[in-house]
Amino acid sequence: MSDREQGYYDYLNRISAVVPASLKMYLVGGAVRDLILNKPLHDYDFILEGFVREIAKRIADAFNARFYVMDEEREIVRVMINEGDRFVHFDFAKIVGGTLEDDLRNRDFTINAIAIDFRDRQTFVDPLGGMSDLREKRLRMCLPDSLRQDPIRAVRGLRFALEYGLSMDDELIHEMNGIPAFLPNCSAERYRDELFKILKLGKSVSIIQALERFSILDFLFPNDSLNSTDELVDRARSMDRLLSILTTEFQEAESSNLISGLAVLKLGAYRTELRSYFDAEKNYLRDRRSVLRFALLAALYKVDPKSEPQKKILNYRSRQIVLSGDEIRNIAKMFEASSEIFAIVESGDTFADTDIYRFFKKYSNAAIEGVFLYLADAYGKAAMAPDSTAWADALDAAAKLFEARFRRYDSVVCPEPYLNGGEIIRLLGLTEGPEIGELKERLIEAQIVGAVTSRSEAAAYIESLRAP
Repeated sequence: MSDREQGYYDYLNRISAVVPASLKMYLVGGAVRDLILNKPLHDYDFILEGFVREIAKRIADAFNARFYVMDEEREIVRVMINEGDRFVHFDFAKIVGGTLEDDLRNRDFTINAIAIDFRDRQTFVDPLGGMSDLREKRLRMCLPDSLRQDPIRAVRGLRFALEYGLSMDDELIHEMNGIPAFLPNCSAERYRDELFKILKLGKSVSIIQALERFSILDFLFPNDSLNSTDELVDRARSMDRLLSILTTEFQEAESSNLISGLAVLKLGAYRTELRSYFDAEKNYLRDRRSVLRFALLAALYKVDPKSEPQKKILNYRSRQIVLSGDEIRNIAKMFEASSEIFAIVESGDTFADTDIYRFFKKYSNAAIEGVFLYLADAYGKAAMAPDSTAWADALDAAAKLFEARFRRYDSVVCPEPYLNGGEIIRLLGLTEGPEIGELKERLIEAQIVGAVTSRSEAAAYIESLRAP
């Protein structure tokens, strides 16, 4: 038995211990689909005859987990299992329509309209032929008006088609072509969540082309401009390539061309740290790779950078899909960081340690993403230019920033000053104010360059700054 299957049965066995034997309950939706496709399971959807909240609470208690009501009206409850490096979700809902088959027929696509009896786990309930569609790699709606009932299913359908390599049947394509008229019938928050899910797949070029084909991008980011999407496609392709070769497990084929090979040669040493950085989504609102892809999409889709201020466009489009204020500011800082790296490299300068300290202090959580935005631009230019010198310079700049962030964090990126603000105040007999912060910053930079190496030297240095 595989680890995936073992985890699946372990969860179900633990749930069985607290669910009454008389209660009818079924595993449905994406978990069943992914089980059939032998893919990892992270989220489990259950439907049951009733007592949804009571059963969810029992299961939450059994797993020492949190639970909360997601939809009071439809009685949908989520249990969140903390597995250390990730959360596993159990969602519980009441059977809709009276019977199991009624519930399945009212779902989005046939591949998600398959159920497994919670206790008889070898029996699949498949009234619409979803298992056959999976075998034939076909995507079909459960009902002719499925998309019109819930337009978010259009974006979800594109995600399933791209993720599982499915072909839409003629009826679905016909409905997709007519979906623009119904797109306003769904909340911006739901489009936001589905957009970030599809961007998480990678495959940015295919995603952009699919969303544009069915006018979904024009709905999300309305713009009268007739500008080409060529620059966006090129930059998105470069970003996917960089994220693949620098933040995932190494594949020898990745370095098969000069540009990628040089990137692996100069930056491959940081692959483990970069992978951990981009995989650390548990502590962040959204997947970091998806945020980078969204940033490019929002900044470049049918935008004329010469006539439209980038920050204004980013702000407007980020608000359109209801990103938080912190997220909007962070995305803007990513581009500012990218521009600063470009200016330094273009001038022929290099990053001194104090420059690196100021860079990370200024851009904080947007700094690494800023490096990737800069590299994606440089990668595209390198692909068109036979001279690899500029690309090598870009990689050298990135290497200095990565080396400081991942190997010298405590000494360069975020060093602890030998004297804190209170100690500086007492040493100089000053009162709290902006000058204290300025003195502390100068002390930190003196430490970074090795001019101050102890507390006594720090005190002497601070006193020298105030000497007449």
